[in-house]
Amino acid sequence: MDEKKARSRKLDRYFRLSNCTTRSELASLLNISSVFLTNVIYIQKPDNLYRSFNIPKKSGGHRVIFAPAPQLKEIQSSLAHLLLDCIDAINIKKGENLKLGKPFISTLSHGFSRKKSIITNAEKHRNRRVILNTDIEDFFGSFNFGRVRGFFLKNRNFQLFPDIATTIAQIACYNNALPQGSPSSPVISNLICHTMDIRLAKLASKHSLYYTRYADDLTFSTNKKEIPVEIAINKGGQYEVGIALKKEIHRSGLSINHGKTRVNFKDSRQDVTGLTVNKKINTNRHYWRLERSRCHYLFMTGDIPDDGGSYDLESKISRLHGRLNFIDTIDRHNRVNLAKIEQHIISNKSINGILKEDIEEVLLGKDNNKKTKRNKKLNSREINFSRFLFYRNFYNNSKPLIICEGKTDNIYISCALESLSPSYPGLIEHDKKEKKYKKLIKLYEHTKRARYLLDIHGGADHLLDFIRQYEKRFSYYKAPISNSPVILLLDNDTGPKAIIQYLKNTLLKGTGIDPKNEEFIHICKNLYLVLTPLSNKKDTSMEDFFENTVLKTKVNGKSFNPSNDAATDTTYGKHIFSTEVVKKHKNSISFDMFRPIFDRIVAVIEHYESIKNSL
Repeated sequence: MDEKKARSRKLDRYFRLSNCTTRSELASLLNISSVFLTNVIYIQKPDNLYRSFNIPKKSGGHRVIFAPAPQLKEIQSSLAHLLLDCIDAINIKKGENLKLGKPFISTLSHGFSRKKSIITNAEKHRNRRVILNTDIEDFFGSFNFGRVRGFFLKNRNFQLFPDIATTIAQIACYNNALPQGSPSSPVISNLICHTMDIRLAKLASKHSLYYTRYADDLTFSTNKKEIPVEIAINKGGQYEVGIALKKEIHRSGLSINHGKTRVNFKDSRQDVTGLTVNKKINTNRHYWRLERSRCHYLFMTGDIPDDGGSYDLESKISRLHGRLNFIDTIDRHNRVNLAKIEQHIISNKSINGILKEDIEEVLLGKDNNKKTKRNKKLNSREINFSRFLFYRNFYNNSKPLIICEGKTDNIYISCALESLSPSYPGLIEHDKKEKKYKKLIKLYEHTKRARYLLDIHGGADHLLDFIRQYEKRFSYYKAPISNSPVILLLDNDTGPKAIIQYLKNTLLKGTGIDPKNEEFIHICKNLYLVLTPLSNKKDTSMEDFFENTVLKTKVNGKSFNPSNDAATDTTYGKHIFSTEVVKKHKNSISFDMFRPIFDRIVAVIEHYESIKNSL
């Protein structure tokens, strides 16, 4: 969805909610049936709709989580998305009123908000002399049913019809509070706390401080030597929240968790929502070293040491993936920000109070050989993450992995496989009772980050480097191998010309074998090449396996042009064809011409099963 359509959709949903008068209209906005909404909210017993459990806190004790039942979670998730759209619409309107030429962007609340995170929260306090962190006591529990309902009744951006405000509160609340564990609790708490955020930001600005909030974590920072006493009072090295700050928080109906109030100076490690912010945003060293050691153990043994819970191996790998991705997100953030800073190094002695020497140190690291460090494509953390991604996707992939040239081919293969599922039970299962398909293969999703970390690009020509490096990367690991084939599924035209020539000059040299005429080519290890079958000895692409009636389908009066994805006045390209023709009409399209492609995939899987133990 393009930006203009998304903007229009959000404004429309906000307008519809503002004018909603019946539960049926609200159910429609939530994309659920009125009967389903009534059954879950009014008929089922509340105690049957939640499951409670405890999770340990880092500071000791435990936190009670109330996990909603699937049917209630679906409603709460829909409500959360609706309210997030409303927030975006309110900011669009505010941007128009202020004549900004774009939506207004609030920099105060960063928790559970679109395009915000603990990283954007921490960035606001990077490189400050003093940082104050404090915490709100029983945050979600502070918002009872009456307060939630009253907000949607009285807030000038909503002022909803009473029955609608009541129903929203009934969806969101449990035991007269917003439950921690509900998808809708964070966005509703943010809406209610917005007035407090504005007041605290004004108080902070009055005393030359910066303020942000991430859920129940409040952070203030300054370049002054000390935090003003109105904000925090130093009592023999221990800090307490100041009277002015305490007054504003209490005014909002909230209480301070005094045990979590702390002040950090620049000469010590400064943390904001778990990230260090002294010079650049970062995780603490122990966190990174622990994840690196877990990776090494996985790469060498195929297992991960105790992960703080009774998880199976796949769950432990998924959890490790999440933590590595988090570290990588921070690295990307720093790389983008530092690139901006680097552009100004030559002409500026300092930027935002950061000395030129400090910038150089952060950009280049503490390595004495700065030139070598700068010319490296990946830093040590990126190298580790790339190895993890290769291990999970290629070295120890649990399902056969199909790598097509791009997103459109993935859509073709997915739709064709669903249509032909009875003929290929080894590739896909159809649960007729649940009306769901379970693919027994995996289609690789091309991303910019994978392109950067693994040199795996969409498009046949770009895959040559991936092929060249595959065996060397594979040999790094010592863990037992229990994997499936990785299949490059490419058009049999001029696109993979470089790959075909490379294979002729290396693997197939002297054999006279031409990959264009073969069912498949086993390149190395578990890596295979499959080209679309030739048609009467002529080149083919994936689109050639659709019937002519499908290829001639018009969209908004335009005809399909497979050679150019950019739309013209009379034609449309592959992306529109894949989404508006193939995906939208998959149940009525014949995919019989795709059978030879799936036959080749099945042949590869059978071949690898026969040789994998000897590799």
